[in-house]
Amino acid sequence: MTINNLLPGQFNTARIEALIEKRAKENGITSQELGAKVEEENPSKLPGEIGELGVACAWICLTHSGYLVDQNILIDGGRFNSTF
Repeated sequence: MTINNLLPGQFNTARIEALIEKRAKENGITSQELGAKVEEENPSKLPGEIGELGVACAWICLTHSGYLVDQNILIDGGRFNSTF
């Protein structure tokens, strides 16, 4: 049996936009300011787009990925750094 996992970080979804808006309001700043700060804190400097998660899911499900076994694939733009 093969079990691979996709471990998504923060993606640009309506839920994340709502959370940013709520947090921005609590801190007395605009959601655009907070959104820019969130993007700046991520090493990729980009928001995750939901299509990227879909592509990764399709990739690990391909017949050609049969040798990929028991892996955890972190998709977060580099936010979690466990290399060193």
